[in-house]
Amino acid sequence: MIALEQSVTQKLVQEGEDYTEGEVVFDGTLALDDETVTENANDAKERGGQLWLLTTLPIILWIVAGVLIVLAVVLLVRSREHRVDAGNRRLE
Repeated sequence: MIALEQSVTQKLVQEGEDYTEGEVVFDGTLALDDETVTENANDAKERGGQLWLLTTLPIILWIVAGVLIVLAVVLLVRSREHRVDAGNRRLE
């Protein structure tokens, strides 16, 4: 049997203030029992595959963005070279 209970108070304290003077942002009790732990474990198993959205996908998007920027610079430089070549030709 799992039984856990924890009382938590969180306050927003500005610089120079004491913890007793801060604004309460959360004041509650966290209680876990066998049923809650089982539900949370099952939920984690079901949704664990979505973690790649927060871990792997951003890395892939940064790499793709870098490749696209390099490609854009290469295309820009090549298009300017073609314009310069076309402008230097003599008409005979």
